[in-house]
Amino acid sequence: MGSDVPVNLGTSWVQGTNNNPVQALITTYGIKYGIVAQTKVIYDLNGQHLMGTKVDHLYSTYWDDYKTGFMPYQVKLQDSSTNDQCLRMIADGYI
Repeated sequence: MGSDVPVNLGTSWVQGTNNNPVQALITTYGIKYGIVAQTKVIYDLNGQHLMGTKVDHLYSTYWDDYKTGFMPYQVKLQDSSTNDQCLRMIADGYI
């Protein structure tokens, strides 16, 4: 088995818990989870957690490109079940 094969390990992020069927499953089956208070979590290429002004700088520099460039590109590819791809592959294609 190759090392470059994307594998879906399930939900890693649940946004919003009210009326969310994933949250209902988590509660029903007693799956452990944590609540993240920080909404800007970014890691560099070495896996180091970036905080504070470094994160603020990234958001202020790249947010407009994300909204008008990458996000529409991602949505177009992931809206079609025939073109669904992992986020890494989409990001690599966008770059």
